[in-house]
Amino acid sequence: MEIVREMSRGAESVIYECRIFGVKCVLKRRLSKPYRYPILDLRINRERTLQESRIMLSALEAGADVPALLYVEPPSFSIFMEYLEGPTLMESLMEGKMDAKFLGNEVGKLVGILHSSGIVHGDLNTKNFLVVGTDVFVIDFGLAKRSFELEDLGVDVHVFMRSLESVHPAMASEVLHGFSQGYDNVTGSWDKVREKVTEIRRRGRYVRERKAKYSIG
Repeated sequence: MEIVREMSRGAESVIYECRIFGVKCVLKRRLSKPYRYPILDLRINRERTLQESRIMLSALEAGADVPALLYVEPPSFSIFMEYLEGPTLMESLMEGKMDAKFLGNEVGKLVGILHSSGIVHGDLNTKNFLVVGTDVFVIDFGLAKRSFELEDLGVDVHVFMRSLESVHPAMASEVLHGFSQGYDNVTGSWDKVREKVTEIRRRGRYVRERKAKYSIG
Protein backbone atom coordinates (compact mmCIF):
# COMPACT_ATOMS: atom_id res chain seq x y z
CA MET A 1 0.00 0.00 0.00
CA GLU A 2 1.34 3.42 -1.03
CA ILE A 3 0.02 6.63 0.52
CA VAL A 4 -0.04 9.29 -2.20
CA ARG A 5 -1.25 12.35 -0.28
CA GLU A 6 -3.25 13.54 2.69
CA MET A 7 -6.64 14.72 1.45
CA SER A 8 -8.12 16.06 4.68
CA ARG A 9 -7.66 15.95 8.42
CA GLY A 10 -10.27 16.36 11.13
CA ALA A 11 -10.54 15.92 14.88
CA GLU A 12 -11.47 12.24 14.55
CA SER A 13 -9.71 10.97 11.42
CA VAL A 14 -7.35 11.55 8.51
CA ILE A 15 -8.28 10.86 4.88
CA TYR A 16 -5.57 9.77 2.44
CA GLU A 17 -5.42 9.06 -1.26
CA CYS A 18 -3.53 5.80 -1.63
CA ARG A 19 -2.81 3.00 -4.07
CA ILE A 20 -3.11 -0.72 -3.54
CA PHE A 21 -1.53 -2.80 -6.32
CA GLY A 22 -1.71 0.32 -8.49
CA VAL A 23 -5.42 0.90 -7.86
CA LYS A 24 -6.34 4.36 -6.56
CA CYS A 25 -8.44 4.30 -3.40
CA VAL A 26 -9.24 6.27 -0.25
CA LEU A 27 -8.00 5.40 3.21
CA LYS A 28 -9.82 6.72 6.27
CA ARG A 29 -7.86 6.23 9.48
CA ARG A 30 -9.23 7.17 12.89
CA LEU A 31 -6.96 9.10 15.22
CA SER A 32 -5.99 7.96 18.70
CA LYS A 33 -6.76 10.34 21.55
CA PRO A 34 -3.76 10.96 23.85
CA TYR A 35 -6.03 11.79 26.80
CA ARG A 36 -7.68 8.35 26.71
CA TYR A 37 -6.34 5.30 28.47
CA PRO A 38 -4.58 3.30 25.68
CA ILE A 39 -6.64 0.11 26.06
CA LEU A 40 -9.88 2.12 26.12
CA ASP A 41 -8.77 4.15 23.10
CA LEU A 42 -8.01 0.97 21.19
CA ARG A 43 -11.41 -0.51 21.99
CA ILE A 44 -13.36 2.65 21.17
CA ASN A 45 -11.62 3.27 17.83
CA ARG A 46 -11.85 -0.38 16.84
CA GLU A 47 -15.59 -0.49 17.59
CA ARG A 48 -16.25 2.78 15.76
CA THR A 49 -14.27 1.61 12.74
CA LEU A 50 -16.31 -1.59 12.60
CA GLN A 51 -19.59 0.25 13.12
CA GLU A 52 -18.85 2.76 10.37
CA SER A 53 -17.86 0.04 7.89
CA ARG A 54 -20.94 -2.05 8.70
CA ILE A 55 -23.25 0.91 8.20
CA MET A 56 -21.56 1.71 4.88
CA LEU A 57 -22.08 -1.88 3.80
CA SER A 58 -25.76 -1.73 4.82
CA ALA A 59 -26.16 1.49 2.82
CA LEU A 60 -24.62 -0.16 -0.24
CA GLU A 61 -26.90 -3.17 0.13
CA ALA A 62 -29.91 -0.84 0.37
CA GLY A 63 -28.99 0.69 -2.99
CA ALA A 64 -27.60 4.01 -1.75
CA ASP A 65 -24.81 5.67 -3.70
CA VAL A 66 -21.88 5.48 -1.30
CA PRO A 67 -18.22 4.62 -1.94
CA ALA A 68 -17.67 0.88 -2.32
CA LEU A 69 -16.05 -0.70 0.71
CA LEU A 70 -12.75 -2.36 -0.25
CA TYR A 71 -11.09 -3.47 2.96
CA VAL A 72 -11.38 -2.89 6.71
CA GLU A 73 -8.44 -3.16 9.11
CA PRO A 74 -9.81 -2.73 12.67
CA PRO A 75 -6.44 -2.92 14.53
CA SER A 76 -5.20 0.21 12.72
CA PHE A 77 -8.68 1.84 12.69
CA SER A 78 -8.55 1.89 8.88
CA ILE A 79 -11.22 1.73 6.19
CA PHE A 80 -10.19 1.45 2.53
CA MET A 81 -12.84 2.52 0.04
CA GLU A 82 -13.48 3.42 -3.58
CA TYR A 83 -11.93 6.65 -4.86
CA LEU A 84 -14.62 8.90 -6.36
CA GLU A 85 -13.69 11.77 -8.68
CA GLY A 86 -15.92 14.81 -8.45
CA PRO A 87 -16.70 18.05 -6.62
CA THR A 88 -18.56 18.22 -3.35
CA LEU A 89 -22.18 19.31 -3.37
CA MET A 90 -21.02 22.58 -1.81
CA GLU A 91 -18.62 23.18 -4.71
CA SER A 92 -21.24 22.21 -7.32
CA LEU A 93 -23.81 24.60 -5.88
CA MET A 94 -21.27 27.42 -5.75
CA GLU A 95 -20.19 26.78 -9.36
CA GLY A 96 -23.82 26.86 -10.46
CA LYS A 97 -23.26 24.59 -13.47
CA MET A 98 -25.92 22.05 -12.45
CA ASP A 99 -29.58 22.65 -11.69
CA ALA A 100 -30.00 23.22 -7.94
CA LYS A 101 -33.42 21.56 -7.80
CA PHE A 102 -32.07 18.48 -9.60
CA LEU A 103 -29.21 18.18 -7.12
CA GLY A 104 -31.63 18.59 -4.23
CA ASN A 105 -33.84 15.86 -5.67
CA GLU A 106 -30.89 13.46 -5.96
CA VAL A 107 -29.83 14.19 -2.38
CA GLY A 108 -33.40 13.73 -1.17
CA LYS A 109 -33.66 10.31 -2.82
CA LEU A 110 -30.31 9.30 -1.37
CA VAL A 111 -31.19 10.37 2.17
CA GLY A 112 -34.58 8.73 1.75
CA ILE A 113 -32.91 5.40 0.95
CA LEU A 114 -30.74 5.70 4.05
CA HIS A 115 -33.66 6.58 6.32
CA SER A 116 -35.85 3.83 4.88
CA SER A 117 -33.07 1.41 5.80
CA GLY A 118 -32.78 2.72 9.35
CA ILE A 119 -29.54 4.60 8.74
CA VAL A 120 -29.10 8.09 10.17
CA HIS A 121 -26.02 9.78 8.72
CA GLY A 122 -25.40 12.26 11.52
CA ASP A 123 -23.56 14.93 9.50
CA LEU A 124 -25.49 15.78 6.34
CA ASN A 125 -23.69 18.95 5.33
CA THR A 126 -22.99 19.88 1.72
CA LYS A 127 -19.32 18.85 2.03
CA ASN A 128 -20.35 15.25 2.65
CA PHE A 129 -21.89 14.70 -0.78
CA LEU A 130 -19.89 14.17 -3.96
CA VAL A 131 -21.28 14.90 -7.42
CA VAL A 132 -19.95 12.32 -9.85
CA GLY A 133 -21.31 13.03 -13.31
CA THR A 134 -25.06 13.26 -12.73
CA ASP A 135 -24.97 11.00 -9.67
CA VAL A 136 -24.70 12.14 -6.06
CA PHE A 137 -22.84 10.06 -3.47
CA VAL A 138 -22.88 10.48 0.29
CA ILE A 139 -19.60 10.08 2.20
CA ASP A 140 -18.24 10.11 5.78
CA PHE A 141 -20.32 7.80 7.96
CA GLY A 142 -18.21 8.54 11.03
CA LEU A 143 -21.22 9.82 13.02
CA ALA A 144 -23.78 7.46 11.50
CA LYS A 145 -26.04 5.24 13.57
CA ARG A 146 -29.00 2.92 13.13
CA SER A 147 -32.42 4.34 13.95
CA PHE A 148 -35.98 4.58 12.66
CA GLU A 149 -36.93 7.15 15.31
CA LEU A 150 -38.66 10.17 13.78
CA GLU A 151 -36.65 12.48 16.04
CA ASP A 152 -33.37 11.13 14.65
CA LEU A 153 -34.58 11.38 11.05
CA GLY A 154 -35.73 14.93 11.69
CA VAL A 155 -32.40 15.96 13.19
CA ASP A 156 -30.61 14.49 10.17
CA VAL A 157 -32.71 16.57 7.77
CA HIS A 158 -32.47 19.64 10.01
CA VAL A 159 -28.65 19.47 9.84
CA PHE A 160 -28.83 19.36 6.04
CA MET A 161 -31.25 22.29 5.90
CA ARG A 162 -29.13 24.35 8.28
CA SER A 163 -26.03 23.65 6.17
CA LEU A 164 -27.83 24.86 3.06
CA GLU A 165 -29.22 27.98 4.68
CA SER A 166 -25.88 29.02 6.17
CA VAL A 167 -23.62 28.29 3.19
CA HIS A 168 -26.00 28.55 0.20
CA PRO A 169 -28.82 30.92 1.29
CA ALA A 170 -29.61 32.15 -2.23
CA MET A 171 -30.46 28.67 -3.51
CA ALA A 172 -31.55 26.92 -0.32
CA SER A 173 -35.26 27.12 -1.18
CA GLU A 174 -34.77 25.58 -4.63
CA VAL A 175 -32.55 22.77 -3.33
CA LEU A 176 -34.95 21.97 -0.50
CA HIS A 177 -37.89 21.89 -2.90
CA GLY A 178 -36.09 19.22 -4.91
CA PHE A 179 -34.98 17.46 -1.72
CA SER A 180 -38.53 17.17 -0.40
CA GLN A 181 -39.77 15.66 -3.67
CA GLY A 182 -36.93 13.15 -3.88
CA TYR A 183 -37.24 12.17 -0.22
CA ASP A 184 -41.02 11.71 -0.44
CA ASN A 185 -40.76 9.68 -3.65
CA VAL A 186 -38.62 7.16 -1.77
CA THR A 187 -40.16 7.19 1.71
CA GLY A 188 -43.67 8.61 1.33
CA SER A 189 -43.15 10.23 4.73
CA TRP A 190 -41.89 13.73 3.98
CA ASP A 191 -44.83 15.42 5.72
CA LYS A 192 -44.08 13.63 9.00
CA VAL A 193 -40.37 14.39 8.81
CA ARG A 194 -41.04 18.02 7.86
CA GLU A 195 -43.32 18.43 10.89
CA LYS A 196 -40.60 17.00 13.13
CA VAL A 197 -38.00 19.35 11.63
CA THR A 198 -40.32 22.29 12.32
CA GLU A 199 -40.66 21.13 15.92
CA ILE A 200 -36.88 20.77 16.29
CA ARG A 201 -36.34 24.26 14.92
CA ARG A 202 -38.97 25.67 17.24
CA ARG A 203 -37.20 24.12 20.22
CA GLY A 204 -33.89 25.57 19.03
CA ARG A 205 -35.35 29.07 18.73
CA TYR A 206 -36.85 28.78 22.21
CA VAL A 207 -33.46 27.88 23.71
CA ARG A 208 -31.74 30.75 21.89
CA GLU A 209 -34.38 33.22 23.04
CA ARG A 210 -34.03 32.10 26.65
CA LYS A 211 -30.25 32.45 26.47
CA ALA A 212 -30.60 35.94 25.02
CA LYS A 213 -33.18 36.92 27.63
CA TYR A 214 -31.08 35.85 30.61
CA SER A 215 -27.63 36.70 29.28
CA ILE A 216 -25.64 39.21 31.27
CA GLY A 217 -24.30 42.34 29.60
